[in-house]
Amino acid sequence: PAATARLLSNRVPTMLAISAGVGALSGVVGLVVAYHLNVASGSLIVCVTTLVFLLVLILEPRRGAIARLRNARDPRLVEVDFVKPAGSHGHH
Repeated sequence: PAATARLLSNRVPTMLAISAGVGALSGVVGLVVAYHLNVASGSLIVCVTTLVFLLVLILEPRRGAIARLRNARDPRLVEVDFVKPAGSHGHH
């Protein structure tokens, strides 16, 4: 849940809320599905949590895999990282 929340937000309070929500939702969904499939609930909760993470990793609109592919095709959307020359520490 924490890694999923980090993909969706840069603010700690928001990350905490998202993480709690993802954890709770994954737990409930995992328990319900495990009950109906008659399988171990713990492993299924982990699978649901992993699935949520992978979906966010792929679909997140700003940093997800699809966004990166889209940005790679459109040079206007590529982020530029400015690198300071070696030995430069920002002091003049």
